[in-house]
Amino acid sequence: MVAAIVVVNISSIVDQATRSVHSYVMAPKKKLRGDDLALLRSTVPFISQSALSSILAFAAKENLPTIKTRKTVRHARDSFVATPTPYGPLHTRLQIAGNVSTEIQNPFGILHYVCRHSASFSSMVARTFAEHPVTPANQWTIVLYADEISPGNQLAYKHERKSWTIYWSFAEFGPYLSQEDLYTRTI
Repeated sequence: MVAAIVVVNISSIVDQATRSVHSYVMAPKKKLRGDDLALLRSTVPFISQSALSSILAFAAKENLPTIKTRKTVRHARDSFVATPTPYGPLHTRLQIAGNVSTEIQNPFGILHYVCRHSASFSSMVARTFAEHPVTPANQWTIVLYADEISPGNQLAYKHERKSWTIYWSFAEFGPYLSQEDLYTRTI
């Protein structure tokens, strides 16, 4: 439906004779997809284009969680990492020295959890196990990868929250090791 809008421009309050009337025919206001994206990017804290793309793809397929505050996000995260498995919770605390400890991922717990909840990962592990069966004489090899993480705005002048993380996977995954999803974060 097209709406007709009449706009009156008064060019001079003193001289009413110079009034002009212009008619414009305009389509109803409709935002473009780019406008929606620009509005979203300008109203939320910085996230990378890759992260935003992944979130939008997820939102197109699935219902988004109803979580809305940092506190509820933290509570949901803490609840998830406390998920029990036959090998303990997904995360645990590791005593480093004295009263210093850090939270780490439980490798056995996360491997159990991911194999139970991801059909693609589980089938890849089963294929790899069929090709490279584990025996006392033929153990799988763990691959470690360390990387620095800088949360927040990557373009910021100062990065004061940098930390190191260690990822692990199995060498027997071969060409699949180039897929970042096969590395699980330990710290």
